This record gives sequence, C-alpha cells and structure tokens, in this order.
Amino acid sequence: MTSSLARKPSSKSAATVEHVCPVCRARHEVSTVRNELAYGRQLCCSPDCESERRRRWRVATRIDRAARFAPKLPQSEARPGSWMRTAAAIALLAALLAAGFALRFHAFYPQLF
Repeated sequence: MTSSLARKPSSKSAATVEHVCPVCRARHEVSTVRNELAYGRQLCCSPDCESERRRRWRVATRIDRAARFAPKLPQSEARPGSWMRTAAAIALLAALLAAGFALRFHAFYPQLF
C-alpha cells in the first residue's frame, strides 16, 4: 500500500512519519513503529482528539444500527397478497413432505395400508 505520508528526520528519534489528525486536522509527527501499528489510518494528535474520534465513531455506528433495525412495514402492507403466497408455499411444502413420508412408510410397512 502506497502512503502519501512524508518521512522526516527528527531530533527526537531517527525516523518519524507525519500524520494529520482526523479530528482537528493538525499535522504532527508519529514514530515509525506507531505508524506501522496504525495500518494506514491517521492517528490523533492528543488524547482529547482520540476521545472525540471515538465518540464520533460511536454516534455514527448508532445511527447506522438504528437505520438498519428501524421498524419496517409488514410484508402484508408492503405487498398485498404476499402472505397468501407464503402460506400457500408452506402448505404445499408440508403436503409434499407428508406424501414423501407416507410413501417411504408404506414401503416398509405395506400391511398397514
């Protein structure tokens, strides 16, 4: 994966990488080890920004989850007659299974029929 992050030598350590905070958009230096552990994600510049990033992620996740599990119209209101088709399909399947069972049962116990 190609990274657009610039490597700059620093007086603190031999190799650092420049990141942009995803919350406040401030540029800051990160060690190469932390950069590798970030797996391509931009790290926050401070604990306050990190807590804000996590709060935003939780809110976005809740909104997504609420949209996914929002009450929807029942099938019968969405498409009139769909419950009848479903009930007919279930009844047909039950009849076929019962007929198949009866045929197999008759093969083993013909004296009962």
